[in-house]
Amino acid sequence: MRSLLQKYTALLFVAGFLFISCDSQVQRSKFIFEEVTLEYIPEENVIAIFGKDFYEEGTDNLFTGKGSLLGNEGARNQWTFENGKLVKVEVFNKDNARLRENVYQNGKQIHSSSWYETGEKHIEWDKQAALTKEWHKNGELKSQIPWNEIGQVDGVVFTWDEEGNVLTEEEFKGGIKLEDSSLTAKQL
Repeated sequence: MRSLLQKYTALLFVAGFLFISCDSQVQRSKFIFEEVTLEYIPEENVIAIFGKDFYEEGTDNLFTGKGSLLGNEGARNQWTFENGKLVKVEVFNKDNARLRENVYQNGKQIHSSSWYETGEKHIEWDKQAALTKEWHKNGELKSQIPWNEIGQVDGVVFTWDEEGNVLTEEEFKGGIKLEDSSLTAKQL
């Protein structure tokens, strides 16, 4: 189970970081990324964006609106700003289907979602709910992992097969699997 949990943590961190940084070298988006720092804060299990407020180009007005950039093969990144603060980053494929979304509050990531190319939900992480969920391509829930305030697995972790049958149920406290807490499909 540890490798599964590490996979989610790494995936969410990398996905969140790539949302912002993947096009930072593109000249057209340079004005957005000047003087901005991304930092992973492990004790809060979030990616934070630090830097100055964003202004309308050539003015002293805080920027509210959306900016986007076309990437390779028609993919598009879109940033949403409110009063000079980045609040959302979205990635769309060439067919305009949303692939990823990160939501920020006060410069810290509070929500992350990803979708399969076919449009079905893939992974969702929510800081306030302290929960990560993953779905099979057919829409059935694949896993559910609860977290505590410092990003450790804390609670009952479930996995399901593609038909919705429970495969495993394991209880964790502070990142440690509790003894005799594992149940497999045969025991359930």
